[in-house]
Amino acid sequence: MDSKLLIKVESKELLAILTDKNNNIVWKSSKSPVSEMYKEYFRGNFSEDEPYILYTNQAGMAVGIILTKLNIVECHAVKMSECGLKLFKKSSIKFDYKELIPLVKSSKDENKVCPIEKFLSEHDKQEEQWNFLKERFKNNDEPHNVCEWNPNTTN
Repeated sequence: MDSKLLIKVESKELLAILTDKNNNIVWKSSKSPVSEMYKEYFRGNFSEDEPYILYTNQAGMAVGIILTKLNIVECHAVKMSECGLKLFKKSSIKFDYKELIPLVKSSKDENKVCPIEKFLSEHDKQEEQWNFLKERFKNNDEPHNVCEWNPNTTN
């Protein structure tokens, strides 16, 4: 474990960091880490064979689910949700956390439960959970809304 990286996620300088086995940073996110990680996964930007170490501010069900897709061999979390902990215990990875919380909080508003965690915690079937994540993040490009059509203008 690299304590400097854990401090970065604990201070929320970054919300998640993925390193290779030599602690070289291969991915990092300062905004919604689950959203960003799944988008990168579905774009094919992670190796399925490379062993990764994850440092994260919060680990919940979505992180627990991606453990089955990526070769994450260690996870160091500041906060771990009770639902996420169940998935981590079923895995073979090395993990630790500083605080156990009921559910992951939204990265945008800490007073609210993360909507992804909420959905996953309310649906027990793995296939349903995976389909939800796939539908939400695969080919999920931000909508283009810079130009607005104005019917009163002509070109």
